[in-house]
Amino acid sequence: MKQKFIPLALFFSLIVSITLTSVSAEIEFESGPLHEVPLDEREQEDRFTEDIWIYAIILVIVFIIIRLAFRVIKNRMNPKKD
Repeated sequence: MKQKFIPLALFFSLIVSITLTSVSAEIEFESGPLHEVPLDEREQEDRFTEDIWIYAIILVIVFIIIRLAFRVIKNRMNPKKD
């Protein structure tokens, strides 16, 4: 059962990622920069700074999740002493 489940899960995740990528690309193309009013230099800098803060927050959250995952894995690998 497990031998069939892993390839099916990988195939399903591949199909979902390809579908979501194409849908998001189409949405971005329809509402892309051609339809927006050009920003002045100050607004561009504000937007750039906002994007940097968003990426920084996302990275910190990802690093915290990875650290917690490693801690859980480490605790499960250690044998329990009774």
